[in-house]
Order: sequence, then C-alpha cells, then structure tokens
Amino acid sequence: MSLGHPSDAQELVQDTIVVAFPNTVFIDNGRVVIDSVIDQRQEAPDVVGLYEVDKFLVIPVDLVIRTENPLAEEIIRTMGIRSDVEGDLRIRLFIDNFVLDKKSAGWVYPHYRLSASVGIHRVIGLDSTLYVGHLLYETSHRKPLFRDKLNKGYESVIRKWCSEFANDLFQLSQAMKASRPAKLFNFRHNKPESRRLHLYTAADVIYGTDHLLVDGAFYVSHREAQRRFFRSGGYHLRYRNADDFEAIEFGLSIDHLFYRLNRNLMLRGKSQFMFGLNRWKDTDTVEHTLYDVALLDYSLSQSLVFDSLDKRGILFGIGILENVYYIYSKSVRFQLGLMFHAGLKL
Repeated sequence: MSLGHPSDAQELVQDTIVVAFPNTVFIDNGRVVIDSVIDQRQEAPDVVGLYEVDKFLVIPVDLVIRTENPLAEEIIRTMGIRSDVEGDLRIRLFIDNFVLDKKSAGWVYPHYRLSASVGIHRVIGLDSTLYVGHLLYETSHRKPLFRDKLNKGYESVIRKWCSEFANDLFQLSQAMKASRPAKLFNFRHNKPESRRLHLYTAADVIYGTDHLLVDGAFYVSHREAQRRFFRSGGYHLRYRNADDFEAIEFGLSIDHLFYRLNRNLMLRGKSQFMFGLNRWKDTDTVEHTLYDVALLDYSLSQSLVFDSLDKRGILFGIGILENVYYIYSKSVRFQLGLMFHAGLKL
C-alpha cells in the first residue's frame, strides 16, 4: 500500500489512519490572545479516535485515528496561537475530551462525529489562571459514502469543528471583556461531570381507539452540546394489545430527534421500524395462516418531555404516535394514539 504524503491522510496500516487539521481559522477578536493549549486527556497526544471495525467483514479490529502532530500542537497551529503577542485578554485552553467516531446510517450515509470538551481559563498576572467555564461540542458531518473517503469524512468534521470553535471563542472573549454572561448553549459555567454518557431507561404507553401499545427502551446518549441533536440505536421492545390479537415487537431501527426549549423542557421526535410476532385471540372463529404470525411496524411520534439539562433524574412527557403496521391477512393499517412518556436518566 502506498503511504503517500501525510497531509493527504492516507492509511498507514489497515487499522490506523492519520487525519489533517486545516490551515489557520481563528478570527481576529480584538487583541485576545490564547496563551497556550494543554492536553489533559489520558490518550496518547496524537490519538483522537479508537473504535472497533470489521476487517474482511468478520474479523473485529481496532481502528485508531491519529493526527499528524500532537493534538495540542495542531490546535495551536490551526487557531493561529502566538503566546508572545500582547493582548487585552489572555486565555488558556485545556482539552479534556476530543474523540472522533463514525456511525453508519445505512450503507450510503455515514455519520462522522466529533465530541469535545475544552476548559477555558483566564490568565491573570504572569502565570495565574481563573477558571471561566467549558465549551462542549458534538459536531457531525454527513456525506454519501461513495463521494467521501473515510479520512476525508473525518477531516470534514474537524474543519467544521474548528470553525465552530473559533466563532465560540470570539463570542466568549467578547463577553469576558465586557464582563457579561456568554450566551452560548454549549458553554457551561461550572465544570461538567467527568462522565460523558447518560444511560436512559424509558417507557411509552400509547392509547388508541382499538389498541394499546407499551414501549420499553434502553439506550446510551452523549451529554448535550447542541440545542438540536440526534440519537439512534439502543434496545427497544413493544407490546401490542389489539381487539383480535397481541404482539411482541422488537426494534430494528430507532432514531430520535431532540430540540431543547429551555433547561427543563425539550421536544422529542422518534421514528422506529419494528418486527413483531403475533398471538391471535380469535382462533376459535377465524382461521389464520402461518403468514399471520409476523408483523411489520413503522411508527412516528412527537412529544414534549420534561428532561433537565445536565442532570440525572426522572423524565416524563406527553405526545402523539402515528403507527402503520402490516399483517398478511389485514393488509396495511394506520393507527393514531395518545402517548404518555416516563423514564429515568442516569
């Protein structure tokens, strides 16, 4: 395999790729100087991603994503940092988290994601610092697989993050100089918990005119860094009770779209494709074939949920669910139901 030039981010070996940071993107923000960047992660200085992939479709191996130089050096170069320049405001950056990964949404649209947490400290005097807060990120990039090589997808999401980070630093520094609060959703005045994931267990009860649905869900979610964000995956199970049959359904594809309204309320949209097994109640009067054992189900739901930002606790909400299901002897049926939501975030 030809290695090529490192800036082209070619694969070094089959389980390692090197990604390049863009050229300088930092915005002139009025004599604000970034003093230095300190990498506090436990990983090697140039490692920004590690997850499992299947080699030859069956052999699991670790894919390691590396930067050309240590991460702190790449950020210093990209942000155009010069510690020898005098400025009205000097800040120091502490990198707590910086992780690249990829989640496939089918074979055609991979979803590249960068999760990061950057501590902001104001430099006072020669070398004393005052903690200001943290900037949290969950930057994503989607592009068709056949027009986007793996390394180029990662580099695209890095470029997007650098632009977001530069803009946030500009707004934050202006707020600091004016001694006013920073109006950034991804800015936390208090240091975030070391945990980066929340465990959710949830149940939805849906009442319709001729059916009852009970959904159970178990999934893991990154902490919120955006007002609008997506989640997918997890384990989902549904119990269906209709007039003439019961069913147990298993989630095959589950996607969530969230939009936070304020610190306690958010809107949730959910789509789910499920496969179920039926038990008929009318076997004494109706003859069913083997084809009637299976059920295919697609649902969309919209709800308003009480879910406190950055806090663990009880969740509850209300909404509606639209459901289309198919059984051989019934053809396609549409149902509408009122949904009640309850859960626990840990």
